[in-house]
Amino acid sequence: MAVLLTNKIELSGLGYNFSIDLHMPIVALMGNSGIGKTVMWKIIARKKEKLSLGVPTVVTNYSQSENDITELLKGTHKSLFVIDNADIRITKPSTVDLLYSCDNQIILLGRNIPFYRLGPSSCGMMYNDNGTIRVKYQRSRNGV
Repeated sequence: MAVLLTNKIELSGLGYNFSIDLHMPIVALMGNSGIGKTVMWKIIARKKEKLSLGVPTVVTNYSQSENDITELLKGTHKSLFVIDNADIRITKPSTVDLLYSCDNQIILLGRNIPFYRLGPSSCGMMYNDNGTIRVKYQRSRNGV
């Protein structure tokens, strides 16, 4: 079962500042082109050993096939996975099942993620808040 390993990502680079709250083990972070999804991925990819997330980090994107991502998920444990272009990389039901059954935390980045059975509090829109990129999560009917 996916696990929450870190609840916040704070980082800067390439002209961007990010302050991202993570409330669930799997989150879908979406936004318009240019908001910083891929920039966030690039910063994490470049600095992952130096980030103070307290957890090993794995980054994947369009350069890796869905089968490659599946093998990484199967062979990696207790790590934060950041998957850019998830809306075009995660297409098979078996891969979606693996997202939920692995013991990693997953951040899915994309423009139009098909939600992969995620609840409202797991789906957020990235936005610029006076120079800092943040996420506004949808809320369920009961406010959670």
